[in-house]
Amino acid sequence: MRKCFPTRRIPILRSWDHRGLRTLRRIVSRNPAVKQLSNAELLEIIHQDKENATSTATAQTNSDGLDSQKDDFLPQAASPLATRIHRLPQSPLTDPGLVAARIRHRAVKPLPSGDPSPFQLKLQKNPYAIALATPPRLCVLTGLRLPSYFQIPFGVSTHPKTGAPWHLPKLSTQVVSNPSDGKIPNGNPEGIPPSFLEPDASTTMESPMRTLSSTHFLATRQVLAHVSSLTPPHYNRLMPYRWRQDPSVRLSEIVWREDMDIFVLEILRRNVSETLSYLASRPAAYIASCKSYDNIDKHGQVAAVLWLRQDAEISIHDKSSTSDATPFNVRETGPPPYAMHYHRTRYVPYYNLAALLGPSQLNALQESQPDHYGDQFAVIKLKRTTVKVQLELWKLLGYTAQDRVYG
Repeated sequence: MRKCFPTRRIPILRSWDHRGLRTLRRIVSRNPAVKQLSNAELLEIIHQDKENATSTATAQTNSDGLDSQKDDFLPQAASPLATRIHRLPQSPLTDPGLVAARIRHRAVKPLPSGDPSPFQLKLQKNPYAIALATPPRLCVLTGLRLPSYFQIPFGVSTHPKTGAPWHLPKLSTQVVSNPSDGKIPNGNPEGIPPSFLEPDASTTMESPMRTLSSTHFLATRQVLAHVSSLTPPHYNRLMPYRWRQDPSVRLSEIVWREDMDIFVLEILRRNVSETLSYLASRPAAYIASCKSYDNIDKHGQVAAVLWLRQDAEISIHDKSSTSDATPFNVRETGPPPYAMHYHRTRYVPYYNLAALLGPSQLNALQESQPDHYGDQFAVIKLKRTTVKVQLELWKLLGYTAQDRVYG
């Protein structure tokens, strides 16, 4: 029986077109005699191709020293198994140039070389220059953009037991965590009930967890008292837009203390009292006691003068009160806010510590350090270590002073 189909197979070439589709094409060879290569010949061809590729790459590296990103083609006449070589670029994760450009803003700047100039040393002891150098921040109530020193930062803390969010100042975590033994802060002109001023859940948090970024209010008692008098809808309008988009805390659940102005005042007073006590405990002479007003000018490098009198029965005709070095008339209540004392060639601030700290804080300070704060006056020396207490005194004075009257 005769067969109806050819005895020789027609080779089929499988390829892909420009659209990525697989196509089949039949190839009819006119010369059926194809040379067959043995295994030894194939191994020799492969080994020769490897040697050619290695020699080509070595020659290019030695010529220019850089990895070429172009495609290199081996000569087609060298071998029928010539392949195309692709050189991959260096990963951006390991490229030293890209890594250095990415972290250049986070790198720690080196310290200035050489000794500081006399003007730089003078700036390091100037608390007013340091206060003005703080980054500016915006008060959410008044809209004033001032250096952050003149404002009080607030953040939302989550209560560890109840989980309620509390709007608390970021002044001193230690003071907030360790309040006084239920005593009412000095001064209560608003007539707030004593039970409300006792320590509650907001002031007994051991480790508050910050959930949102900070908001800033002007560091005056009147601003915080005004926020306490706002209704909940008006209070929620003060919250920034990023807080409203944060799903972790609801604005309607944030708690604001009604006695926030007194609460912040107590924190500022404690910070000043602790810093003054620390300076008095140091062996260096940062605080000097003065028995009379005339002894103030006998000290050198005076940065500020402290008024420590608490008795109201002070004669206006007292020699210390009517000194020619004082540009104002000191009355029974001591120097007014923002008073200045002329010391030798310049003016230094004159703080009424009895009015700033209150009777209880001042009594505790005098009992703990009687050698430094037991007399009627004291001076703070002009040194870098006393810059912190000068900043705290100035901030407490700005917080309590209103129309040249202590709050």
